[in-house]
Amino acid sequence: MRADALAKRRDLIAAARRLYATHDTEVSLRSIAEEAGVGIATLYRHFPTPLDLILGIADEIGAAIIDISRRWGLIWDEDPEASWRGFADEIAALRLGALVPRLIAAGQITAFPTDMAGIRAQTMAAVDDILARAKHEGLVREDVSAFRFHIGLAAMNRPLPEPALRELPDQHEWLTEVYLRGLRPDPDRPVRRGRSAPVRAHHGRAER
Repeated sequence: MRADALAKRRDLIAAARRLYATHDTEVSLRSIAEEAGVGIATLYRHFPTPLDLILGIADEIGAAIIDISRRWGLIWDEDPEASWRGFADEIAALRLGALVPRLIAAGQITAFPTDMAGIRAQTMAAVDDILARAKHEGLVREDVSAFRFHIGLAAMNRPLPEPALRELPDQHEWLTEVYLRGLRPDPDRPVRRGRSAPVRAHHGRAER
């Protein structure tokens, strides 16, 4: 794919993610194209159906989850509790709750396409590795799987109506903290906030 076409594809995915994350009503493909600054014909060239767009977003998010897991895994031993919280905060910031309902509604699919099945397996394996470390440190209950972890976060991070966001702008962060506390074997143990790792540019995106 040519560089300009790839850039437009990424712009469309980024626009769709922004709109899905902030709207609790249906988002039209035309509004996504307008948000990305392209015509609707350009959107259809890249994503002929709504399901194609959703799967494109899912592929990008899967790659992001693998990258997040790798980065926090590399510095895990320096401070496991802070690394766990930093990892969880970054995963929560992906706003998976905006994607899951649309993935189901877009195609009523019961199985992932072959290429998506591969990225899903890699994603779950990366998260399972972090969860295993967190369980070893007593930060997460033994019955928490990667799938349960993601579904829980998705439920916490569903898009909220605009009036609710204005009234409670930190609601997503508060819900995430309550959720993480509930995952601990000892819920009364305080949850430490994750620390930031150094950020440097890497292939057009920030890398920690």
